[in-house]
Amino acid sequence: MAHDPNTTSFSDWDTAARPDVEQARRRAAKLLWVTGAVEAAAFGCCVTSMAIVSVMPGDLLQEAADAQTYEQVMQLRPMLGFWAVTVFVLGFVPAVAYLILGFAVRTGRDAATTTALVLALTQFIVFGVLMIGNTVSAISTHSPADFTKSALTLGSLLVLLGLSIHSLWQARLLNHQSSQELTDPWDQYPK
Repeated sequence: MAHDPNTTSFSDWDTAARPDVEQARRRAAKLLWVTGAVEAAAFGCCVTSMAIVSVMPGDLLQEAADAQTYEQVMQLRPMLGFWAVTVFVLGFVPAVAYLILGFAVRTGRDAATTTALVLALTQFIVFGVLMIGNTVSAISTHSPADFTKSALTLGSLLVLLGLSIHSLWQARLLNHQSSQELTDPWDQYPK
């Protein structure tokens, strides 16, 4: 029986429904690059401003800020160096890692995809806990401005990280499925 080109077989449907592995890798890499660029810009600005304020002379700081801001900054100044290092480690270093890992994810390296996925999940959990803490604090102090700042900064990062996690998971699964299709499991048995 010859194959009629006007009819569709089940094997055609099977391959048509299968997502493209290369497209999933490119999408995951692009989201990693966007997430890394946004985090590098945001956390780079935070680290730089904290480092500058922590070493700025008090006279110059008093001239640059009003009295209330000066008092608040002087109270927090001993901790600014520690916070700058913390923000650098938790935000800027992973941002640079996302930018670098994006190239390896695009080529389909499983180790890079898994590393980026674990890093994104860890950041998602940390930023989610910070978001919940800031929300509870804003509600308890009746400060909608604090909630708005937290929702805009941490919320946007959580959305980007969530999209990155989804695309990395999809790329990882498709990488795994495509590598299994290339090897026949029956080849391990003697013929």
